[in-house]
Amino acid sequence: PVVAWDWESFTQSYQRHYRIEVPVQCDASFLVTWNRAPLAQWTLGVAPATLNLRLELRRIAGSSAAAITGDAGIGVFAGGNVLSQSNVDNVEHLYVRGLQPGSYVLSVTRDDAQSIAAGAAVAWFMDVPAVFGDLDGNGLVNGADLGLMLGAWGTAGPGDLNGDGIVNGADLGLLLGAWD
Repeated sequence: PVVAWDWESFTQSYQRHYRIEVPVQCDASFLVTWNRAPLAQWTLGVAPATLNLRLELRRIAGSSAAAITGDAGIGVFAGGNVLSQSNVDNVEHLYVRGLQPGSYVLSVTRDDAQSIAAGAAVAWFMDVPAVFGDLDGNGLVNGADLGLMLGAWGTAGPGDLNGDGIVNGADLGLLLGAWD
């Protein structure tokens, strides 16, 4: 699996974009959540405001990110949702089944008119199937995996693909045989 998270402070009309590479078809879950009222409002004695964030997944096509809602999502994913924009909740969630390989952008946009900054946690999980030789877990066997293997050369560390207790030339041959 590919797992990532971030925390970001959102001011009025602020957007944060995350580029996500999907190496193979997979199911994926994306989430953003925040406190109902920023702590600063309570500290200042101001009545809590309702914050509103929107979460959207778009596919990168050329030099721009294209929406994949409605018919534009045919062939890009098998089911689920790629846009979450509730006006009453403090969580937005996307669950996408059969997401096709490619480059995507996950966008978090602040939609309310409040002027106070608010923090939010963003996380995602992609259920990428295990790939033999993929030492860094990104779904591909490439130079990053070779680097990990070479860093563990001569030890029983990551990269012992044949299970003989030492990272050596036999493991290098297996890694190169699985190269993407």
